[in-house]
Amino acid sequence: MSTVGDWLSSLFGDGDKTLIINALNAKSSGKRTKIVAKRGSQVNIIKIDGPLNKEILKELEPLAKAYQRKEVMFLADDAKATVDKALQFEGNPHVKSLLNFFKDKLPLKDFQLLRTGLYMRHLTEQGEVEQVGRLTESMAGSSSERDRRIVNLASAGYYNTYFRPLYKQLSVKTNGHELFLDEYTNVLDNMTFAIFVHPKMREQELTTKVIERAVKNIRYGVRTETITLHAMGGNVKTVESALPAITAKFSRVKIKRPAKSLPVIRVIIYYTENSLTPDDFDSTT
Repeated sequence: MSTVGDWLSSLFGDGDKTLIINALNAKSSGKRTKIVAKRGSQVNIIKIDGPLNKEILKELEPLAKAYQRKEVMFLADDAKATVDKALQFEGNPHVKSLLNFFKDKLPLKDFQLLRTGLYMRHLTEQGEVEQVGRLTESMAGSSSERDRRIVNLASAGYYNTYFRPLYKQLSVKTNGHELFLDEYTNVLDNMTFAIFVHPKMREQELTTKVIERAVKNIRYGVRTETITLHAMGGNVKTVESALPAITAKFSRVKIKRPAKSLPVIRVIIYYTENSLTPDDFDSTT
């Protein structure tokens, strides 16, 4: 079984694999290869008899280079329906306003990942948790940690609640844009106010991560006063299991569940109201 990532890598190495909605695409069964590509609003399906080989890859090289230049994005086999849904979602006035705000303020790749995260948030709110899980899984092997952080922050609403107000606040300064990008990079590098629980994370690891994050935020004077845990699906149980240990260290904790029908949880920890010990600070570098 071949994927777009496999043959793109063979053409130009480990290049940029920007995701728009879902970048898992060309699948080969050994008899026929199907590639779905999107250029602008047009979706094209390319079917090739036989498996991918060097000759076919040579013919597809212009398409691959267009992909590298971000002129073409590769989507899933149900790309047309997915693209239609995403475009309809992006027509929402609130979403459109947010995207228009950041369009010329973020690097192109970050902006595309923002679109992905916003759409994943929409899918979660619609109860399509399984599809979100598939998209998250597809990102795990084809994107960097930084890419995943952008999508996570976007899906959790931080571009609207934190980054947009921050940009407006800093824009009154002469070098406001540069100041914003510095803070933006700092958040992506350190994830000061959010922890996204993944399937491999265990209860003790989560508790330790919360304590370490709180200590670092206090030590370095981070401007936000909360750390929010985000979890969905089976990861909700990990958060619930860790809550007794977390509440033993932090006296003010709020638990939010968007809807009883959705396996989603958010835990807001006011980390400045704590019972941290000198050992907690000594063990965090």
